[in-house]
Amino acid sequence: MLVVNLTTVAAFEVSAGVEVDRRRFRANLYLDGLEPEEELRWLGRRIRAGHAELEVVSRCERCVVITRDPDTTQASPELLRVLTETSDTCMGVYCRVARPGLVATGDPCGPGLS
Repeated sequence: MLVVNLTTVAAFEVSAGVEVDRRRFRANLYLDGLEPEEELRWLGRRIRAGHAELEVVSRCERCVVITRDPDTTQASPELLRVLTETSDTCMGVYCRVARPGLVATGDPCGPGLS
């Protein structure tokens, strides 16, 4: 499962100097209200997303697909170059579902499992 932090995407937009449609990152779950790159501190930890429990296992190395506009497929190759320069070509984190559960828009997500 791929989790992408929208604040990290916003910071990337600043670096790229253009608005970037979050759909380019093809996440299963988009999080909002976090610090930029906060998700990287979760590597190796378990987080809760709604009623599900996820194990954050690795960063997601991005490919050329992020350079394609999801509506027009027009290429913006500079996006991958900027991501390579600023984030080692990574955006988002891969998670393993440790305990399935329902996740809905607005559900809390993050570390702090009991």
